[in-house]
Amino acid sequence: MPLRRYPKNSPLYAGPPRAAARASSGESGTSLGFIPADPSDPRLKVAGAVCGADGRVDIEAYEDIMQCWASEPPPEHHPDPMHPGVRTGEEIPQGLRMWDDVRAGGSAGGKTKAGAGWITVKLGPRGTRERRFNIRTCGSWRLAFLLARLQHSLWEIQDAPPRRVPVHLLSSPKKNSTPKRTLRRQASAEGSSGKRLRRQSSVEDSAEKVARPLKRQKSAEGAAPSVKAEKLWPGDAPKSKLNNVISRILARVSEDPATVSSSA
Repeated sequence: MPLRRYPKNSPLYAGPPRAAARASSGESGTSLGFIPADPSDPRLKVAGAVCGADGRVDIEAYEDIMQCWASEPPPEHHPDPMHPGVRTGEEIPQGLRMWDDVRAGGSAGGKTKAGAGWITVKLGPRGTRERRFNIRTCGSWRLAFLLARLQHSLWEIQDAPPRRVPVHLLSSPKKNSTPKRTLRRQASAEGSSGKRLRRQSSVEDSAEKVARPLKRQKSAEGAAPSVKAEKLWPGDAPKSKLNNVISRILARVSEDPATVSSSA
């Protein structure tokens, strides 16, 4: 595909055709276009981000990698001059925007110095939060964009609602040997077994309550007869063991009065 040529007074002019071809062919040691390659540093990811106590990215902690983009060209030579620091094909998260006081008509002669860089804005339950990453502090458009995107991702995690489901239940079925369906079945089986045990115990208690009067009735029927006996005629005293003994003694006395007197 032939290179498109722009006039020299255009902000998209990238020099003579040979220079542009050399820059795009990767003679500078990178095949990522006009922006130098990013280092494989874990601090540029959410898991390894260096933040302060307020949750804001600590720019000073990234001073040792700022020289990686020291050969960064001017914004007009970036893949997207309207979004310097962004590579071809990269998405810009919602809430990130570029600012440039010089393009907006500002000047360095005022009370505040003209700045440029990337801004991240986050709307959430904690209100509106905004953070600017100036290229004067970050050293390059590329690092300003990376840190702004990193700050936005951190705020997204902070504003996310807490998880109600345990993390091990959210893993894939291959990693988790007991899927959710199995866990639900197991919980249902345990609940059913508990209900069965409660029903069984209640039935046993009811049977025991019914059996108690029967036991009492049987024990009453099998008990020894009372000392009271049937009367032989009206006015007769009821017979008992003591009465039987007394009757036998009186019978002997009446039969042998000598025995009684000798014993006396």
